[in-house]
Amino acid sequence: SIPTHYLPLEMEQDAQLKMMWKAIDQALEQMKEKCEKILRMRYIEHKSYEDIIALMNYSTTDSAKTQKNKCMPKIKEKAIQIYNQLRNQ
Repeated sequence: SIPTHYLPLEMEQDAQLKMMWKAIDQALEQMKEKCEKILRMRYIEHKSYEDIIALMNYSTTDSAKTQKNKCMPKIKEKAIQIYNQLRNQ
C-alpha cells in the first residue's frame, strides 16, 4: 500500500490531471470542425491515419498529418489558456 504521506501529492496530481483533461476537452470544442475532428479521431479515439483519410476524405496520409500538425499549436495554446483559467478559479 501507499504510505499515507504520499496521498496528498497523489490527490493533487489527480486533480491537476482531471483539470488538464477538462481544459483539453473544452479546447477541442472551441476548435474549427476540421481540427476538432482530426485531433479527436487521432488522439482520443486512437484512429489510424488510414481510418482518418477514409472518414475525412483526405487524399494521402501526408495531407492528414499536415492538417493535424497545423492544428496542434492552436489546441495547445487554447488548452493552456483554459487550464490557467480553471486553476485560478
